[in-house]
Amino acid sequence: MQLFTRRARADRREAPTTGRPSLRDFVRDHLVPVAVTVLFVELEHAQWISLVPVAPALALEYGRGGLLLALAATFVTSATFTRGDQRYGVLPFLLTVFCAFALLLPIISAPGGYALGLRPPAFRIILVFAYLGLHVAGGIFIAGLWTAMVRTFYRDEERRQPGRPVPAGQKTA
Repeated sequence: MQLFTRRARADRREAPTTGRPSLRDFVRDHLVPVAVTVLFVELEHAQWISLVPVAPALALEYGRGGLLLALAATFVTSATFTRGDQRYGVLPFLLTVFCAFALLLPIISAPGGYALGLRPPAFRIILVFAYLGLHVAGGIFIAGLWTAMVRTFYRDEERRQPGRPVPAGQKTA
């Protein structure tokens, strides 16, 4: 049995897959959006980019918790939307954007001194939840857009290759 000849390598490349994703697919589908989320959150915490005027004390106190929630949201979202029957389409995109804008209201009103008619301790609790929820929404947004791109550019190419089995739940063209 010759494992290291050119013919053996070509046979292994042309062999049908078992349906299990490879390590390359796992890295592309799940770890790349997680790395992008880490980079984005860390750049925000280092104040190299600033999209939302967040109080420095809030970012210092809850920044690592926000990072952890963003990572969890990114990984769960990428795992959900890379499945055969789930898509990150227009409706999930609009819901993510709507939730992010709703969570921005207390964060934007805080520097101006507007407490939205609440006492300061209650407003502080809402501000913390909005800050952490914004990290979750950002993780969902990054992972959703990444999986939409992966499905558009990579999944369709894999499905069109001859000799590869079509995953369960996907239609052939």
